[in-house]
Amino acid sequence: MSISSYCILKNEAEFVRDCLRCLAWFSEEIILVVDPTSTDETLQLCEEFAYATNIVKIIQRETPWSLAEQREFTRQQCAGDWICTLDGDECVHAAILQALPEMLASNVDAFMFPRLVMGPDKFHYLHKGGDVDPQIKLFRNDPSIKYETREGGV
Repeated sequence: MSISSYCILKNEAEFVRDCLRCLAWFSEEIILVVDPTSTDETLQLCEEFAYATNIVKIIQRETPWSLAEQREFTRQQCAGDWICTLDGDECVHAAILQALPEMLASNVDAFMFPRLVMGPDKFHYLHKGGDVDPQIKLFRNDPSIKYETREGGV
């Protein structure tokens, strides 16, 4: 079972190295969609990582009005059996990394993870309304699973 991972990036220079290191632990392929209007060193850092690892593909593409459209475009670039998606300031907790082989062998199509976000205190779980904010971060690469724009969000 192979994993393709992707990030959609704009002005993520502060944390993108740590995010990419995390993804490289378990990904056979990493797709990075970098917004060319980024004003920091995001693209340069991604290019350096791509050169060092040979598993990274960089696509420069402005973010359209819909984040769902950008996510769907990026999802279509992934070749792995499974897809993991992270924001440029996120990483995957070690306990989830240890559980990946069992997760991939299951009959489940998608997994929600708590959002482990990098910040001034290094790592913290993102909370929304006092609760940890889990999101689908790992799912089967199945053409029937798509991102769609809906009223009020992605």
